[in-house]
Amino acid sequence: MTKSELSRTALDLFSRYGIKSISMEYIANEANISKRTLYELFADKESLLIEGLNQDFDEFSSLVKKVEKDSMSISEVIIFFYNEMFMKSRSYTNKFFDDLKKFPNAIEQKNEHRKFFRERLTIWLKRGIKEGVFRDDIDYNLLVSLTKGFMEKRIPSDHIAQYSYHDLYSTVFSIFIRGICTAKGVEIFDTYARKKKAGEIFQL
Repeated sequence: MTKSELSRTALDLFSRYGIKSISMEYIANEANISKRTLYELFADKESLLIEGLNQDFDEFSSLVKKVEKDSMSISEVIIFFYNEMFMKSRSYTNKFFDDLKKFPNAIEQKNEHRKFFRERLTIWLKRGIKEGVFRDDIDYNLLVSLTKGFMEKRIPSDHIAQYSYHDLYSTVFSIFIRGICTAKGVEIFDTYARKKKAGEIFQL
């Protein structure tokens, strides 16, 4: 198993069961290697976690850039991003984010990744205004700042801790999109939502 495959395996385990509950020994057993070999590749669990997060980010950000380049409209980009994040959010448990707080270097790395997506969001919003999909009467600098605050807070309070990361993401994203859309944008995304619910293929 390669180093990148090891970090992918570890991140999958961390995301499903939490970081603290998965030991280096357990990861080594899952990878069919010795614990000594694992420690020769990664100094500690946080190094392994960071490697997995970086790999996941590199793959996803490259895909996002490609879709941006190839898409005919911003609606296609947003829908692609939503679908990918919708699927990713299913993999992460609340326990993962609770445990992540105990790994400051990993949090710092995760925040750097979020910075990239905040920058993309700013670009998408400007493009959406030009294409008549997003409203032009909103302070988008403030909106991006609010988005940053929500993302870095993770589970905001005990009142919603019962909901999964997946549920939180889906709900907030849907409200966010509808709130900034023009009538044209609402029609596009509502049509997409109806077809998605019915299992039909959506085409702009």
